[in-house]
Amino acid sequence: MLSLLAREYTLLANAVHSWKVFASWPLSRPARPLSCSPLCHAEGPRSRRRGRAPRRRRKTAARSMVARRDRVALCLCPREVPESMTPRANSRKTGTAPVRRTRRAVFAAAGLAAAALVAAVFWLRSVPRAVTSVNGEPLGHLPAGVGTADLNLLLVTLDTTRADRIHAYGFDGIETPNLDRLAREGVLFEQAVSPAPLTLPAHSSIFTGKLPPAHGVRDNGGFFLDERETTLAERLQSLGFTTGGFVGAYVLDHKWGISQGFQTYFDDFDLSKYQSLSLGSIDRPGNEVADKALAWLDRLGSSRFFGWVHFYDAHSPYDPPEPFKSRYAGHPYVGEIAFVDSQVGRLLSYLDAHDLMRNTVIVVMGDHGESLGEHGEGTHGFFVYQATMHVPLLIRAPYDVTAGRRVSDTVRSVDILPTALELLGVKAPDKLEGTSLVPLMTGAKKELGLAAYSEAIYPRFHFGWSDLRALTAGRYKFVAAPRPELYDLQQDPTESRNIYPERQALGDRLNQELIALERGMSADAPPPRAAVEVDPDARARLAALGYVGTFVSGATPDRAGLADPKDKIQLFNLMTKARETARHDKESDEGLHALERVIEQDPRVIDAWFMLGNEYYRRHAYLRAIDQYKRALELKPDYDLVVINMANAYRALGRDQEAMAG
Repeated sequence: MLSLLAREYTLLANAVHSWKVFASWPLSRPARPLSCSPLCHAEGPRSRRRGRAPRRRRKTAARSMVARRDRVALCLCPREVPESMTPRANSRKTGTAPVRRTRRAVFAAAGLAAAALVAAVFWLRSVPRAVTSVNGEPLGHLPAGVGTADLNLLLVTLDTTRADRIHAYGFDGIETPNLDRLAREGVLFEQAVSPAPLTLPAHSSIFTGKLPPAHGVRDNGGFFLDERETTLAERLQSLGFTTGGFVGAYVLDHKWGISQGFQTYFDDFDLSKYQSLSLGSIDRPGNEVADKALAWLDRLGSSRFFGWVHFYDAHSPYDPPEPFKSRYAGHPYVGEIAFVDSQVGRLLSYLDAHDLMRNTVIVVMGDHGESLGEHGEGTHGFFVYQATMHVPLLIRAPYDVTAGRRVSDTVRSVDILPTALELLGVKAPDKLEGTSLVPLMTGAKKELGLAAYSEAIYPRFHFGWSDLRALTAGRYKFVAAPRPELYDLQQDPTESRNIYPERQALGDRLNQELIALERGMSADAPPPRAAVEVDPDARARLAALGYVGTFVSGATPDRAGLADPKDKIQLFNLMTKARETARHDKESDEGLHALERVIEQDPRVIDAWFMLGNEYYRRHAYLRAIDQYKRALELKPDYDLVVINMANAYRALGRDQEAMAG
């Protein structure tokens, strides 16, 4: 922009200077413009310096002087002219004062016209330009000097963040000034829905524009984003963007395939310092993530960029740093979100300081929420209720028509990819579950009529109970479970009253839509990658950490006869208590006894056997540990981590042959 202003100023200055020259010769000696012809300043024959013309041209000397004088008069360059060749000197010789005045007036008018033309060009270039998207949508105006080819993209994902714990969404118990700013200057989507209450599947949907059954990532750990999927980062890198990703948790390590397309990827987690932690607890604080992202931005110079920053702080256990810990005493989860907002503020401050807000599209979205005890669930992953599926979504784009809007229509995580591409002036691919939200952002449409798919596979993979799927369509939400559920979100946003018994026809229709949608996605899904593709050291370390996660096949078993997770939530919470006890109090037997109670009530809980084996392993009771691992493998033969831990137990007993056999 500064170079544009400099060019326009130079053009205007030259035009004004030319006008001054023609209006009042002689003046100072500026440099000759590039457009000036050398002929108009020909010095004439050398013999002129001796006071006479060359012999062969003596007869035409007077005519040549007039021609040279005329050439100077007709030139628009501000060159110093010899006194003898100025109109003033010649008028004294020839008596041509009226001609001089006429010529002077003509050139004064020409100079003024040139100055006006340059000023008009400068004014036109300084006016914000109207933009039409690649899909034909009017996007309003970009700031002066900015085109779609100048736009950057910054994506910020907020892990485990409920929409209803942000001030801009109506929660008065928190201050989130930076997220509130994005809501004021951009678009706030009131009903954004996550496809899964788990980090890796949700992020895979954001980056591919596809739902979990289509991209094949259904759980944290053991699932991999297939290399055949083309991510948002890959698409933008191919267009010349410099790409960088900065993640706050090991669940988004490059090993799981989520780093595709990022030239810089900050995920160097040191697993060696962890002794007995779950995968979800291998993380880093948001200020460290922001530090790395800001350092990367500082190195870019003028490069066009796509940056992704992931904040994991709102994940349990909640322990915000000061001053947020004191400010939100008794509400640590809220304190974590307030801390994350401060880190978002650091990113915005950088963009402000470097004049990048005017040409950067900013997307902030939660990957999933947190139950906080609603419906009996303490954290997330188990149910598909609004507490974990309703997430914040804020998009701030430099287009003037998108500022300060609130959209009440249902939107999805899979809509981020096509929306971002359209805002950047890029055509999105056809085979996506996602839809561009640009018509909602500009106000061209009030609703798109999108149905939002969600799933919770965790109960099936880890406990042997039924999985859950949901379809949100307008005000209604259907949950496919052994005992189906239907909710009117407009009248019952907390989903406390199941109206399926009285509105069964509506529920069944939504169920059929859900089945058709799932069938269509699964047909095109890539086959799951084998567990052996996780490098052996990482798998061994995860197993040693007691990570509860399976490297599994993607086959969907028959749901008939499987327990409804609603009926098993107490056992799930008992498992969670056992895990937390084992993590924080290694000398206590409380966790071990809790697991035994779970098995007593439901011996088909796969992870109860696995975790019980880990408890015995930690106590060096290797034979008892092996017995528990074998029971887990009877329920799930492809449970890779069980095989690894059982091999470690055999090795500890000195039975290497059995260890090699697994």
